[in-house]
Amino acid sequence: MTAKVFEFKKPPETKPKETIPARRAALTDQEIFQDTTEDILGEWQERAIKNQLNEFIVSKIPSYARGLPDSDHVNDLNVISNIEQKLEMKVALFYPGCTPANPYGWMAAFHRGKDVFTTPPEMASEANARALNILLCLSLDFHLKALGR
Repeated sequence: MTAKVFEFKKPPETKPKETIPARRAALTDQEIFQDTTEDILGEWQERAIKNQLNEFIVSKIPSYARGLPDSDHVNDLNVISNIEQKLEMKVALFYPGCTPANPYGWMAAFHRGKDVFTTPPEMASEANARALNILLCLSLDFHLKALGR
């Protein structure tokens, strides 16, 4: 008489792979940046109305790059500069009237490879332009890495 032996193994997990929509994969880096800018600016404006802009910025920055817990990430240029350095960002700044694209506001720019990406020219202060620039850079990097670029 032989005993039946049953193996109690967990079945292999069949997790569906996340697929990148074909439309998203076909976009250029500049088009992805435009989508990213619209998303971030929408959240930026929503949080600014609620006076939660500092919390919004802190939530998007990786923990290793954040400053002290009570830091002002909206107005303090030293804190913003420290974040840029920790993220190893190379930033260009354009004061109001410096270029025809920004007659009234500040612009900040960063580069990824050979492409240069800028914030919208309507930023009220240098600190706001640089803080938004950090968020745009992080968001764009996230989306491009998801696409394998």
